[in-house]
Amino acid sequence: MPPAILESDVELSTPTGVAILKALSPAFVDAWPVGVVRAQGMGAGSRSFDGYPNVFRIALFDAHPEGSPSLPYEYDSVVEICCNLDDETPERTAWLAATALEMGALDVWTTPVVGKKGRAAVTLSLLVAPADLPRVGDWLLRRSSTFGLRYSTWDRLKLSREVEIVETPRGQVSVQVGSTTDGEILKSKPEHDDLARIWAEDPDFEFRGPDTVTGE
Repeated sequence: MPPAILESDVELSTPTGVAILKALSPAFVDAWPVGVVRAQGMGAGSRSFDGYPNVFRIALFDAHPEGSPSLPYEYDSVVEICCNLDDETPERTAWLAATALEMGALDVWTTPVVGKKGRAAVTLSLLVAPADLPRVGDWLLRRSSTFGLRYSTWDRLKLSREVEIVETPRGQVSVQVGSTTDGEILKSKPEHDDLARIWAEDPDFEFRGPDTVTGE
């Protein structure tokens, strides 16, 4: 027989415990994260609930244990969501990609492929934070023509990023600066939208950092 449903007025957590969880902004997942368990603990309450365990378990994970690349970069994990589309118009595929970015996808791209029965198709790929997989996956299944999604988790190395505002004779340009975790600047890139705004007025404009050269 299924366990009895708990009474609605039963306290399952202390106010302090709820406050801690709220501050940590946890997410429900269907599997333990990738990493090494460094410490864990478990406690049992004295109250008995029919059919429900009155226990609490906590574990401390090291997402980048010894053996990970010892490089001066940031580490994180992302989820790649993919689906093949052979019956969407180019316009709607572009809308799906743009909307996914508005929903918080970290990156979106399409790859031309040949589908079953020889039909031209595209693979739509999205990178999202692990916590966003349920929300974005549900949206994609509801709004696109695909009947299924593939997803996998990838570990990632990345540069630390900052945005600097550079003054030019044609106005301000936002520049994304990439550096190591110990402060070494490796590269910089101006934002396309700022350049496009300037090119509309001056097609010969060239951005070369703080010492900008503009067209005649």
